[in-house]
Amino acid sequence: MFTKMFAILVHVFTGEGAIVRKISEIQTKRVAYWQLINMTDRELRDVGLTRMEIYRKVYGDKFGGTTA
Repeated sequence: MFTKMFAILVHVFTGEGAIVRKISEIQTKRVAYWQLINMTDRELRDVGLTRMEIYRKVYGDKFGGTTA
């Protein structure tokens, strides 16, 4: 019983759809969004973005795909 539960826990935290990896991915996107949203308009122009594009560039389109 313990072995099966341990195997399940190992899979959850290290498997293909690892929870830890997903949390890390979400946090990375949050940081990127925060950094971009706090840039000045001039800094955004320098990197080729407008304020309207920030969300889409970080999180992708409404269907879950990314655009860059």
